[in-house]
Amino acid sequence: MVDEQAFRSRLDDLDKADCPFAKALLGSQAACSRARRYYLADREGVECSDAVARMNCTTYFAEVRGAAGPRLGATAPTGAMPHGVAMKLQVGGLRGLAEALGEAEAGDVAALVAAAISREGGLDALPFESILEAVAAFEPRRRRG
Repeated sequence: MVDEQAFRSRLDDLDKADCPFAKALLGSQAACSRARRYYLADREGVECSDAVARMNCTTYFAEVRGAAGPRLGATAPTGAMPHGVAMKLQVGGLRGLAEALGEAEAGDVAALVAAAISREGGLDALPFESILEAVAAFEPRRRRG
C-alpha cells in the first residue's frame, strides 16, 4: 500500500526539478550530463541536478515554445501539450540550436544552452528563424500500425 500523501509530496518535489527536455532525453533523442532519471510508482521522469542549468534550459525552451508553439498548435504558454508537439519543440529546438552554433549535433543539452548564452551574449540574440526551421523539420517517430 502506497502512502498517498508521501507519494504526492515526492511527486511535487520532482516536478520542481523536472527537466524541460525530459521527453527528448527519455526518447534517446538527446543527452545531458545534468540529467538524472527517476522512477516513481509507474512513472519515469528526468530531473535536473543543476539549478542554474535548469533555469537556462527552461528559459530557452520557453522561448522556443513561445515562438513555435502557435505554428504547431500549442497556443498555451504553459501546461500540457500533445506528445508529438512536445517532441518537435524539444528535439527540433535542440537540433536547431546546435546548427545555429555550428555544432554537428546537440550533444550535452545543458552545455549546448550554456554555450549559446555565452557565445551569443544571451538567448535574445539567437537566430530563432533558423531554429524554428529545425523545429518544423523534425518528424517524431510514427506509431507502429
